[in-house]
Amino acid sequence: MFLGTLNLELDKDIILENTDKITPEEYDGDFEVLVEKCEIQGHRAYIVRPEKNNKEGGDHSLNIVEIVSDVNIREITEAKDGDFLIIEI
Repeated sequence: MFLGTLNLELDKDIILENTDKITPEEYDGDFEVLVEKCEIQGHRAYIVRPEKNNKEGGDHSLNIVEIVSDVNIREITEAKDGDFLIIEI
């Protein structure tokens, strides 16, 4: 169960490589979703990104990542818009 997602703006572009993938059939969608394990302030999380957004010209800049976790990252870090968080991939 995921308590929500958190979009983070990184200080550089990132292209996910050699990640796990969720196929469109698994979630009744249109695109593969790339999944990369990460950690934010000691909490396990995952970067999720539609494959179409993992290259220039996608719907989002390559420096934007969406994070999912079994905890509410914003709440446990007390993060507000504009705050800095450290993400370890």
